[in-house]
Amino acid sequence: MFDIAARRPLLCLMWLAAFGVPAASAQVAAPGVIRGQVVGTAAKPLAGVAIVVERQDGAPLHRGLRTDASGTFDVGDLPPGRYGVTAETPDLLSQSFDVIVQAGQTADVSFQLVLDQEARARRRLAEVQQQEKLVGEGLELAAAGRYDESAARFRDAGRLTSECGACFHDLGRAEEKRQNYAAAEAAYQQAVAIDPEDIGAYAALAELYNRQRQFDLAAQAGARAAALGARTAPGTASAFRYNEGIYLWNAGRVADALQEFQAAVRIDPGNGDAQYRLALALINQGQLGPAAAALTRYLAMDPTGANAPRARTLLAGLRK
Repeated sequence: MFDIAARRPLLCLMWLAAFGVPAASAQVAAPGVIRGQVVGTAAKPLAGVAIVVERQDGAPLHRGLRTDASGTFDVGDLPPGRYGVTAETPDLLSQSFDVIVQAGQTADVSFQLVLDQEARARRRLAEVQQQEKLVGEGLELAAAGRYDESAARFRDAGRLTSECGACFHDLGRAEEKRQNYAAAEAAYQQAVAIDPEDIGAYAALAELYNRQRQFDLAAQAGARAAALGARTAPGTASAFRYNEGIYLWNAGRVADALQEFQAAVRIDPGNGDAQYRLALALINQGQLGPAAAALTRYLAMDPTGANAPRARTLLAGLRK
C-alpha cells in the first residue's frame, strides 16, 4: 500500500521545484574594504592624490577618489576579488599594486611616490612656452596702446609660474599707463620680491612714488636701484646715483642729495644734469666756490641746454 506519510518530504521537494522556489537561499558574501595612505619623500603625507580602484576579475567595477589631508583613503563596499589600485599626481611617478579583497575584511596598501623628472620638465617647458606667448602678446598690445588687454596678458602670464618677475614688471608698466597706480605699485613690488636685483623695477617704483609725492619711499627705492646699478650696471651707475639725488632732494634731504650728486659726477664727470644739480645742492649748503666750479663744468658741456640760462644767472651772481 502507498505510504503517504513516508513520501511527504519527497513530494514537498517536487512541489517546490515545480513552482520554481529554491530549496534554500544562497548566501551573499560580505563586502570588503581597501584602505591606504600615500606619502612622498621623507614620508610626508600627500593630500589630493588621485586613487583609482579597478576590479581585475568578475564584474567590472571602477572607483575614483582623492587622498585626504593626511594622505589616506578608504574604499568600501567592494565585492571580494582581485583589484588594481593606482595612485597618481602631477610631477610624481604613479604607482600601482594588486590587492586581494576578502569578504568582510580590510586590505591595507601603502604608496610612496617619487619625483617624475621627465614629466615635470615637460610640464615646465609647456608653462614657459605659454608664458612667453602671453608676454609677447602683452608687449604687442602695449605698443598698440591697448593697455587693458596688455595688463590682462601680463597678469595671466604671472599666474602660470611663481618665478616670472618680468611678467609683473611689465604688468606694472601697463597699469601705470592705465593710471591704476595702486595696481602698478603692487606689480612692481611683486617683481622685486621675485627678483631682488631687478634694477628697472626699483627705478620704476622710485619714479612712481616721486610722481605721487611719496618722496621718502621714492628715496628708498631709488637707493636700492642705485646700489644695484653700481654693482651690476656700472655703465649707468651715474644715472642711478643722479636719480637717487633727485628723490632725496624732493624729500627735503638736501645734504644726502648732495652726496648722491657728487657720486654721480665722480662716476661720470660728463653727466651734465648731475653737474647742474650738484651746483644747486652746493649753493643750498653754502659751498659757493665748488658750486661755481660745477656750474662752469655744466655750461661747458651743455651751453644751450634747458638749464643753461639759469646756470649763467647763478654763476654771474656767485662771481660778484
